[in-house]
Amino acid sequence: MTLTGDGRSERGRTCPGCLWTSTELASGGGEQLPMLDLLRCFAAAFPPGTRLRDVPVADEDRPNVRVLADDRTVLVVNTLGRTIGAEADGRSFDLPAYGIRWLRRA
Repeated sequence: MTLTGDGRSERGRTCPGCLWTSTELASGGGEQLPMLDLLRCFAAAFPPGTRLRDVPVADEDRPNVRVLADDRTVLVVNTLGRTIGAEADGRSFDLPAYGIRWLRRA
């Protein structure tokens, strides 16, 4: 559960950092939320001991993206609060504000 700016708790589907809905909801809660999927994908792609690799990123994109990669997977994160065009690992794509993109490497 996270708190909103006015101190109210967020327990439903709109809780950005929650892994599942609150069990205090009338529905019984426990519904999986997007953050749980993200953490599962991250853990599967980058388990402990993963050998990380450098990824080419366009010079103009370096201040705005963070990239993590191994031999099979690239994770690109937009650190800006607006949509950007990015180029990483030889591919160009749009990223929404604070968005992520998973790429498979050949």
